[in-house]
Amino acid sequence: MLVEFLIIITPGSALIAFLLRFIARSNTKVSIARMDTTRAEARLVGAQEAAAIAGETARTAMGQTSEALAIARGIETVGEQVAGLTDYLMAKIDGEPPARRTAKHARALPSGNALPALTERMIP
Repeated sequence: MLVEFLIIITPGSALIAFLLRFIARSNTKVSIARMDTTRAEARLVGAQEAAAIAGETARTAMGQTSEALAIARGIETVGEQVAGLTDYLMAKIDGEPPARRTAKHARALPSGNALPALTERMIP
């Protein structure tokens, strides 16, 4: 009987103990993998929200840039009209046209070749 116990039951018990330990380790690894997956999904959701906010901010900035370009074009037109009116009035008063002046904002900027030209394509 002792021999039968040692031959049959002891190896079976050792096998069951090995399987239980293997299952416990596997269960731990699965729960770690689940936690990592949950964290990665949370990071992905956060990144998607940040990308949506950045896209909205970019659209807002683009709209403001378009408005600023329209205002700059209006200022440039008014500056040209004021310079033309000034030349006309000076010619009426003095009898000779003065040398062409540039507006204050044009003198403060670098030369015209260094700046991009305003075109209709830039304004939606």
